[in-house]
Amino acid sequence: STEPSKLIQDAVSHFASRAYRINNEADKRPGVITLEGLVSPSATVAGILLSCAVASLASLVIVLQTYYPEQFSSNLLWLSVLPSVFIVPWYWRGAERIEQVKMLVESDETSKHKLFLKGHRDEIAEYETAMGVKRDKVEE
Repeated sequence: STEPSKLIQDAVSHFASRAYRINNEADKRPGVITLEGLVSPSATVAGILLSCAVASLASLVIVLQTYYPEQFSSNLLWLSVLPSVFIVPWYWRGAERIEQVKMLVESDETSKHKLFLKGHRDEIAEYETAMGVKRDKVEE
């Protein structure tokens, strides 16, 4: 059984390597450690959003030109796809945010120590992969 301080130290080291810092003011409950990290916008997500917006507006143009050829025959209608580029700055402004990970070590009667983590599922999954641990099933 790993010592509680070692569990916490390993977890804090892992999250510190991912740009998380301890925030002692975030949670005043005894034994709870809160780490905070700034999540940056993703160029991949921005690209996917842009692609979806372009595909959606282009599909609309195709449908209009197919079903209503007299009213929508102009190729200038394709210019309506251009506003889709505004989705990137819209995403970029709102995507940067602070994520929190909270941790607590508890011991049971058999001196077995458990680390409880609460945070974004991707961060928890990354922790499990990096540390080679598996989460227990939660009984409902």
